[in-house]
Amino acid sequence: VDYTTQIQAAINATAGKWLFLNPGIFKTSAPLTLLPNTNMYGIGINGGNKSATLTSCIAPNGNFAAFTDTIGSFSEFDLSNFMVWYSDAVPGAADNTVGFSFTQGSYWHQFSSFKNIVVKGATYVYYDSTGSYMARLERVWGWNCLLGFYKSNGTTFTFDHCYTLGGAQSFQIFNLLTSTLICCA
Repeated sequence: VDYTTQIQAAINATAGKWLFLNPGIFKTSAPLTLLPNTNMYGIGINGGNKSATLTSCIAPNGNFAAFTDTIGSFSEFDLSNFMVWYSDAVPGAADNTVGFSFTQGSYWHQFSSFKNIVVKGATYVYYDSTGSYMARLERVWGWNCLLGFYKSNGTTFTFDHCYTLGGAQSFQIFNLLTSTLICCA
């Protein structure tokens, strides 16, 4: 079952409110677009093990980012307690599989929080080339992600207890004013 339409409709209907992602494995066939003030949380990450009853899991079925942002708007996100699962294996080559992809030109997210999230089997856990600022990734883990976290441009960005395991590279950070890494690997 493809849940792309249902999850996107829920995101669209709850901007500025809290959206609870039930336990389950939700296959998607296109990126889910985060709108300004998207607040989404799930039941948890179950130690990174995909489970229909013990985790809230977005499972993209293809070569695309699981989440992206809108074009032409400043955004604030609060996302927590779920998993993005592409596969259990490290990708053989870089592709478009990215847990969170923010590349939409001159607009960016601000004052955002990503917390207790696992991304498995993607090229990047988090890819952000915008001027985003005052954002915090806390306990965001990349398992078997080829290139880990990528952040360029922006200011005042915090990675707190973020790590990658099983990939080729953990962090690529440049042109970023005031980045903080706390207990990251």
